[in-house]
Amino acid sequence: GHKTILLNLDTGEIIPHWVEIDMRSDDEFRTLLYIRTLRGLDHNADYGIGITGLTSNGTMIEPSLAFKAMIEGNLTTATDIEDRRESFEELFTELEANGYPRLGLQAAWRFHTASTESIIGGMLHMREDTLERIGDGGIGCNVTSVEDNYGDDNLTFRRIRGTFTAPQYLENYQEPPTIMVRDDEGNPVFKEYGEVPFTVIIPQSLADINASGPLIVFGHGFLGNGHGAISGGAREWAQQYNISFIASDFYGWSSSDMQTIQSALIDVKYFEHQADRLQQAMVNKITMARTFKGVCSAIPEFYNDGTNLVNTEDVHYMGYSLGGIYGPALVALSPDIDRGVFWVGGSAFSTMIERSTHYYQFELVFSHDVSYPERIDRAILISVAQQLWDSTDPESYFPFITNGYGDVLGSNHVLLLDSVNDAQVAMLSSDRAGRTANIPILNTSSRIPYGMDVDNGPVNGSAMVYFDGNFPGVPEGNLPPPSEYHSLAHNSVATVPESNELVFQFLSTGIITNTCDNVCDYEFDW
Repeated sequence: GHKTILLNLDTGEIIPHWVEIDMRSDDEFRTLLYIRTLRGLDHNADYGIGITGLTSNGTMIEPSLAFKAMIEGNLTTATDIEDRRESFEELFTELEANGYPRLGLQAAWRFHTASTESIIGGMLHMREDTLERIGDGGIGCNVTSVEDNYGDDNLTFRRIRGTFTAPQYLENYQEPPTIMVRDDEGNPVFKEYGEVPFTVIIPQSLADINASGPLIVFGHGFLGNGHGAISGGAREWAQQYNISFIASDFYGWSSSDMQTIQSALIDVKYFEHQADRLQQAMVNKITMARTFKGVCSAIPEFYNDGTNLVNTEDVHYMGYSLGGIYGPALVALSPDIDRGVFWVGGSAFSTMIERSTHYYQFELVFSHDVSYPERIDRAILISVAQQLWDSTDPESYFPFITNGYGDVLGSNHVLLLDSVNDAQVAMLSSDRAGRTANIPILNTSSRIPYGMDVDNGPVNGSAMVYFDGNFPGVPEGNLPPPSEYHSLAHNSVATVPESNELVFQFLSTGIITNTCDNVCDYEFDW
């Protein structure tokens, strides 16, 4: 009964979707109609779209003259129409077979999605080259500072800062904006070896019992950095659960990328620079995991009274917010990380960003007279930018994260932990991530997204769960909630005992167990 249809022409499957008008439109004569899929589409597949029932002021909208000639079968002298007639006839046949007669259509078109190789081929090429260059144990690291009893609060036994050596594929990795070095076929080319900053925190609890605890790679939040992320609240997690954290920056969306991002909002060619930095960040973190499992696994700074407090035999991942968004790509790409937790993440960056309170700060620059003052231009540019982000977007990797990708990427176990009415990462994006990953959702989840299988647990594999703190609802359209909602649902879920128990039990055992009594909800004083 929908007025629109999205059809996989290869399989005949009707694809669930929703339609919305651009709520940001500032032009009474022009706007955008979005057709939003509920999950990532198949790679290298043929799709068709049909649209009916569009009205303007109560009057049915007429098809374009060109499209009218197509649906009525009238020959024209326009070669660009006639050259596509056979393809459209095939599309009309498929649409009619599904209840959308050609004469009732107002618009229709077909498109072919990119292949996996064209989406992530460059990233995989860089990964392969990186793994060959760093070998089985990495190249090396250099400790630049050691602070015992960091914070003076008996939470952190030692904070270690330094650099590790990683292959670099950017023209100038130290001075963004910068772009990837590429060969004539577009593949990334190795430029040089570079020193990438890292930070490690070892909790006081491990020193107190003089025992070794696991090492967790931590992914920081939007426009943050690795050093700041684990030097703050993460120290309490480390102390409570006897783990050490290691972090580096998610270049591309880190605090060091503000100039690149601002440049892109004024001149969108710089989005390529920003997206290339994201790819380099993956290389850096792949290298970091291998280096600290290898040649830097037993540096003197890890020891206390003859005991190495950092167990690097099994390295896992935990990311929050941005770290929960881009963590899936890292977990899929790194052969040294076997499981990961993604707090309040999602997929398809171009779909989520306008629904985030973070977008307020970008719109000020993006809509300026020297940038792109026309709303319709900004909307299209954000959508088009997705093809640059695809190389590191979880949307591209979730289809492979639990089953692997050929003999290139191995399988992983992951936990997606999300928050109802999140003002920073839209639930629609989080739902999408779970569906694209094709994983079940726990039966105690406070939100059960459409199209996901429910599992009672425990799950020896991957799963998703929502927690609900009864926060204000978010807009249904592509608008952000009020700025005062910014941190409510997004940050408070990290303080819930049941969510913490779920996360760290999974990181230590690989088993996802229901930690909520009946439903995962909680009270929060805000």
